[in-house]
Amino acid sequence: FRSKNPTIRTQSFVRSRLHRSVAVPLKTFLVVSTLLHAATTTTTIFARAMSTHSTERDGKGTIVVSPKNEASQSALIIICHGLGDSAEGFAPVAEQLAGQMPY
Repeated sequence: FRSKNPTIRTQSFVRSRLHRSVAVPLKTFLVVSTLLHAATTTTTIFARAMSTHSTERDGKGTIVVSPKNEASQSALIIICHGLGDSAEGFAPVAEQLAGQMPY
């Protein structure tokens, strides 16, 4: 089916070119975001020494962010993720919350 309307043909051409051109930027984004995550993780390790909390990973997927002085703890937050995600996705959020809420 070929449309006689040039607008429809142009939109179809643009859509097919756009679909092909999205694949490379998406791959680039994934690589860059992975590198940024690695850099952030390294920075977090060094910053943790001076923080008010500690992060422990048990190797089975559980991550615990706890205050350095557990005697002064007055609240608890439990973060659960959905199917297909991992605790690693929420670790930076938990560490940020622990730093902002010292009670």
